[in-house]
Amino acid sequence: MLPSPEPFTVEPLGAGRLEETLPGAAPEIGARKKESGSVLLVEDDADIREALTDVLRMEHWRVEPAANGKLALDRLRSGPLPDLMLLDLMMPVMDGFELLEHLRDQPGPTTVVLSASRDVDRVREHPLVRATLGKPVEVGVLLGVLDRLCRVDRAASGARAAPLDGDGAS
Repeated sequence: MLPSPEPFTVEPLGAGRLEETLPGAAPEIGARKKESGSVLLVEDDADIREALTDVLRMEHWRVEPAANGKLALDRLRSGPLPDLMLLDLMMPVMDGFELLEHLRDQPGPTTVVLSASRDVDRVREHPLVRATLGKPVEVGVLLGVLDRLCRVDRAASGARAAPLDGDGAS
């Protein structure tokens, strides 16, 4: 008889940051009944963007997809900030690294970096980055991290509403 898998855990990285440490059991997809929050999904791969958008919407997240960092920055400047930003690092036009630099020292959404890049260590200390997940990501793990971060942020500071000021440059 095989041992049952251990549930996934996230461990603090300091200053409230989270990182996936053990993949495994996670909430069942479709189990949520009420709205979860809002996500700005920044991903250049159309298939991944569409698949994640579908899954997140099934879980009652409000999703705004953006195909690159420039579109995401424009969105962050123009309206209320989303609860969370799910950010790929390697993209054309403006990559995730450059987007994060534009957001340094600015109010911004809690960010989960989703990337296959080995350079993910470069962004772990950014003030907005609270979790990093490697690609391919287990959907249950992703949903668990997003849910936990959203609940923690809401408990700590309430909903965010103000758009970014100015050009967002540091």
